[in-house]
Amino acid sequence: MAKSIRAVLLATAAVWAVSASAAVAQQGHLPPSSTLTGAYLSARVADDVDDLAAASVYYGQALARDTRNPNLLQRAFMTTIQSRGVIEALPYADRLSEVDASATAARLAILADDFRRRDFIAAMEIADSLTPTGVLQYVMPFAEAWIYAGQGDGEAALAALEPLETLPGFESLYLMHVALISDLLEMPAAGAYYDSALAASGGTTELLIEAAGSYFARQGMIERAAVLFDDYLANHPTAEAIQQARQRLDEGAPMGRPIDSEADGLGEALYQLGNALSEEGADDLALIYTRLAAFLRPDALPVQLLLGRTLESAGMPHAALATFDGIDRATPHGYVAGIEQAGLLAGMERYAEAESILLDLAERRPTITQAELQLADLLRSQEEYARAVEAYDRAAAIDPTLSDDDWTFLYRRAIALERLDRFEEAETDFLAALELNPDYPHLLNYLGYSWADRGINIERAEEMILRANELEPNNGYIVDSVGWVYYRTGRLDEAVEWLERAVALLPDDPEINDHLGDAYWMVGRRLEARFQWQRALTFAEPEDDTRIIAIERKLAEGLTEPGILSGFTGDLAVEGEPGASEDP
Repeated sequence: MAKSIRAVLLATAAVWAVSASAAVAQQGHLPPSSTLTGAYLSARVADDVDDLAAASVYYGQALARDTRNPNLLQRAFMTTIQSRGVIEALPYADRLSEVDASATAARLAILADDFRRRDFIAAMEIADSLTPTGVLQYVMPFAEAWIYAGQGDGEAALAALEPLETLPGFESLYLMHVALISDLLEMPAAGAYYDSALAASGGTTELLIEAAGSYFARQGMIERAAVLFDDYLANHPTAEAIQQARQRLDEGAPMGRPIDSEADGLGEALYQLGNALSEEGADDLALIYTRLAAFLRPDALPVQLLLGRTLESAGMPHAALATFDGIDRATPHGYVAGIEQAGLLAGMERYAEAESILLDLAERRPTITQAELQLADLLRSQEEYARAVEAYDRAAAIDPTLSDDDWTFLYRRAIALERLDRFEEAETDFLAALELNPDYPHLLNYLGYSWADRGINIERAEEMILRANELEPNNGYIVDSVGWVYYRTGRLDEAVEWLERAVALLPDDPEINDHLGDAYWMVGRRLEARFQWQRALTFAEPEDDTRIIAIERKLAEGLTEPGILSGFTGDLAVEGEPGASEDP
């Protein structure tokens, strides 16, 4: 009985959480829960479906009625720091730290706040209370080193970093922070440390290049700083910070440190760790460290960009959009943020907004292809093929190597051209793409099907489609293409066998059901043919007028124009579209 009551309560809470989420979206707030049980169950359901913003609100409402419950405090803190940031989570962190000494993330938030307030004695007390296990074995050397730096003790700061020196993958990061601390504290060995860090990193870390160049310029080594900046810009022409540093150098303007405080230093370390965790797919943990980094370095655009990405990965698209939107689109980081924002909006089916952003980016940066290519892909997905081809062509005009070296570009443009019935141009792109990547199954299938459906190059089309099937034997679109080649060339028993298998793999696809209906009709299985055509009609999209009219005619009159080739030549009797999936 208790289990049944709990099930009813959870179901009720689920309905409440769904309506609450709608309220958040529409009004920006959640309706309050009148009881501890209601607030807790609503929080649990929201937590379970990764609606962390709603969970944070409801855990807070539950805590108002059970103020020192460690479980509620833990969940309230975690959902709040992830969904809303460190400042909003700090009250929970303070209370949680009092009742649960093992609350590591809460103590890190308090430590970060101590850094912001430059209270390094309190920060060291927090650091001493943490056991360096798990990710903390990487965090604590940075934290302690920057605490000592804040106290002016350079020797202790560098000693605190030493455990990182021998950790695999940490040598260059270790040396960079040694150099940054030495520079901040004006230690005489800072130049040598920058040299070591540059050698270890291969000169590929933007912050290190900016910091080292700034240091050399402040020491009067103007030519060395210029060469360092120019070499980096030669390989990273859109590196915003380096562009600005180079301009200041030319103008003779003062060169400041990019890491100009202990909070900046720890924030940079947390950013690097958050980025590494994100690359490993540890989204929840990555988000916490990135939130801490953003708290310490709120104006650092790379940190904000990573925050947007981690919010998106953690299932908080609206928070991610807001973060991306807050990055000035006129900057290189803003360009990348806009690209990410447009992709996220497209995934949410907010296509007009995505298109508007991409058009703006393309206008702002007319020498960069990324916005044009993403716009072309977006337009192609919306079946605006003429505009898609125009965008692909603009990208090719910006970067002619796309047409020479990038098979995915050629393949995507070819699809749009084929859908516009500009098949000769499409065929040129398909063949060029095939030269660059002869074993990509979807490309083999698309071109092979296009030839077979047009009644041309049948023997080569069959070879290509069979090769595609070898590469992806359980791809329903490719299996359908094999069956359709057999149908078009009159090998009807084989056609039926392959098309039945294709329908089994993709039972809801209207075109494949339509193909099987045609094959059944031609082998005399008329009732089954009408059944498949009816299924095809059921699954057809309402806007697919051509297909719907053709199927309705077959249901009324039977298959009067079978479209089977004679001698492997001839025109189509029944129109169709390529059955390959499109994504390269």
